[in-house]
Amino acid sequence: MAPPDVDARRQQLAALLDEHWEYTMRTSPEYASMLGDTRKLGYADLKSFDAALAKNPDLHPRSREQMLELYRKSIDQMWAKLPRYFGRLPKAKVEVMPVEAYREKEASGAQYVEGTPDGSGPAT
Repeated sequence: MAPPDVDARRQQLAALLDEHWEYTMRTSPEYASMLGDTRKLGYADLKSFDAALAKNPDLHPRSREQMLELYRKSIDQMWAKLPRYFGRLPKAKVEVMPVEAYREKEASGAQYVEGTPDGSGPAT
């Protein structure tokens, strides 16, 4: 059995984590919604849902080109809906481009480069 001060610290930590959890659920409706959606799908929490996704090969692109096409398709679907939500749209659409092969191992998972200020050049 742990000394009393360790037990007290564990209780304090548990109380702090509970407080943080309540704060997160109150201030982040997106997180609460994601958690609710995962529970509807039969998962206890986001961690178990993420683990299941990671293990399912059908949910992962099979090639670099397939990954690029999935992102491009998503952008096209989003682009078609933008006029419903925004009155002014950029002149150039965002583009998805592969990381150069020589930088692939060291590069981050994603990068964003702003388009030109006048909107004529695409963001990538």
